[in-house]
Amino acid sequence: MRYSIVGMNHRKTEAVVAELKAGAAVTLVREPDNKYDAFAVMVWVDGVHVGYIPKSHNKPLAAKIDAGGKKWSPPPVPGVAKDGVMAKDAALPVHMALDAKFVRSPNSGYPQVDI
Repeated sequence: MRYSIVGMNHRKTEAVVAELKAGAAVTLVREPDNKYDAFAVMVWVDGVHVGYIPKSHNKPLAAKIDAGGKKWSPPPVPGVAKDGVMAKDAALPVHMALDAKFVRSPNSGYPQVDI
């Protein structure tokens, strides 16, 4: 199944995504505490949150991740404190995730993930 990646402009990650080669490892991460979308699925590449799966398509994917995903924590941000504790020492949140591959639409070249 293929899903588009959106929100790159908002996250300022267009350049990161533009450099990705087909087949690059991508991690799809559930974000159930997202205040805008309880079914939000983040797209992470090499420790960078590059975007999201569109809200219009994320509900079945969120259910799949919840049912059979792996436990995943975001990488710590060096030198950034979390509640007064350095990030490397802080307990990072645990989310459910699914591995995928980066692809581009054969028609438009738009960035997508393939599960």
